[in-house]
Amino acid sequence: MGKGIVLAYTGGLDATVALHWLAHKGHEVIAFTADIGQRLDFGQLRQFALEAGAAEYVATDCKEQFVRQYIFPAQRANARYYEYLLGGALPKALVALAQVRVANERGITIVAHGATRNQNEFYRFQKAYRHSGRGVEVYVPWEDKDFINEFPDRKTLLAYTQAHEIRSTTTEMRPWTSEKHLFHECYEDYPEPLTQKLLRRMITVTHPADAPGIPLEACIRFENGNPVLFATSGREHDGIAREPVELMERLFDAGAAYGIGIAELQIPDIDGVTREGLYVTPGGAILYEAHRKLSQKLIGGEYARFSSLSSQFGRLAFYGDWFNSEMAETMSQVDELQKNVKGKVNLLLSGGTVTITSVVV
Repeated sequence: MGKGIVLAYTGGLDATVALHWLAHKGHEVIAFTADIGQRLDFGQLRQFALEAGAAEYVATDCKEQFVRQYIFPAQRANARYYEYLLGGALPKALVALAQVRVANERGITIVAHGATRNQNEFYRFQKAYRHSGRGVEVYVPWEDKDFINEFPDRKTLLAYTQAHEIRSTTTEMRPWTSEKHLFHECYEDYPEPLTQKLLRRMITVTHPADAPGIPLEACIRFENGNPVLFATSGREHDGIAREPVELMERLFDAGAAYGIGIAELQIPDIDGVTREGLYVTPGGAILYEAHRKLSQKLIGGEYARFSSLSSQFGRLAFYGDWFNSEMAETMSQVDELQKNVKGKVNLLLSGGTVTITSVVV
C-alpha cells in the first residue's frame, strides 16, 4: 500500500520525475512549494504537479519570513562564502521547516526532496528536518536503488517526461539546473563552456554590456544594520520601498536592470569538491557594498572582528548550520556590533557596477 509523502516541489526535472514515479508506485504525493519570491506562475506549477500525479498541490507564502529571518541576518553580517553571496544556501532551512509543517497538518510522516549527496541542498535539507524535532522520515529518490537504476542520467529523466507527457520547467533547450527567488538566480550543470552567448541565454537579468547608458542614482537607509528604505533617483520621495519584501524586490529589479551581481564562481562544496556555477544576486550585491561601507565607517576598530564574524556566519549558513549554538553566538555578536549601524548610503548603478558616492551618518 502506498504512503503519504510531502515532496519539496520546484517544477524542475528531478522533482517532476520523482513526483510522477512515486505516484505511479501508488503513493499519495503532496507537492509542496515555498513561495520565496520566485515570481512563478503558481497556477501553472500547480497544473504541472497535478498532471504528474500529485494528490494535492500546496504553495505557502514564505517571503516575509525569508527576508526577515534569513536574508537580513546574513546581510547584517556581510556574510559570504568565498565570493558567493549565499543565495542558494539561505532559503533551504526555511523551505524544509515549512514542508514539515504541511506534513504535520495532514498527518503525514514522510517528507522528500530531490537533492543528491553531491549537492549542498541535500545536507541543508537534512539538517533542517532533524531540527524540526517532529520525528519525520526522509525519503530521497536519489538514495533509492530502484529510482537510480531507472534514471542513471539527466537524458533519461528528460526522456521519461516526454514518454509520459508530463511537463517541467526544464527543457532540452534549457537543460541546466536553475533556481530563482527574490534574492538570486543560479545556474549549474550547464552542458557547455560558459560563453557570453550562453550566459545571455541563461540569465533573466540584463547583461552588463546591455545596461542603460545613464547610471541610476539610488540610496539605502539602514537602522541597526538592516535596510529600512530603498529609493531611486537619489530622492527619498521618489520610488521608495520600505517594507522588507518590497524592498528586496525593488533592489533586485534595480540591480537586474544594470547587470549587477553576475558572477561565475568555483566554490568548494560541502562534500569538498569544487564546482562551477553562475550566480546572479543583483539586490544582494548592492546591499553588500552599501552595508560594508557603512559598517566600516561606524564600527571602526571593531571592523576586523566583524570581518571574522562575517566569514564565520558565511561558512555556517553555507553548510546549513542555522540551528546550532555556534550560529546563535555568531548572530548575537554580529547584532551587538550592528546595533549602532545607522545611516544613509548614496550610490550609482551602472553596467555591472555599484559605486558608493557618499555615506551619511
